[in-house]
Amino acid sequence: MSVADHIIALTAEARLSPHAMSAVPAWLWALDATHVIWSNATAASVLGAATPAELAGWRYAGDNPVAADIARLADTLPRSGVHRLERVRGLGTKLVCSCTRVTLTDGIEGVLVVASEPAQRPPTLGARPEKLFAPGSEA
Repeated sequence: MSVADHIIALTAEARLSPHAMSAVPAWLWALDATHVIWSNATAASVLGAATPAELAGWRYAGDNPVAADIARLADTLPRSGVHRLERVRGLGTKLVCSCTRVTLTDGIEGVLVVASEPAQRPPTLGARPEKLFAPGSEA
């Protein structure tokens, strides 16, 4: 399965689908904070990626400010799925985000980070599905 196909499959998850076309950034980070498992198009652009599939291919070192903050959150968020509001560093500004430790139906665990407001000018509504489902998806 390609990275783009994996992004599309994850978009159908009940915890992620409400954020798929949002102008508000949303990321699902791996528990070890080394990479983003899923993001919407707005979140990918906040971190400098052209598409969520491109962002999913990036790896972060432990000294990266946002990765370090996500690692800290992963260690302190309750496994119960209760969200907590946190300021996440390294996203250009200190965004207040709803942070939740989640387990998806296929067993993938991660930290779901949803900003409380747009972090920058989001992609247009028409560009969001193109970026989310790129490259080469027929979705």
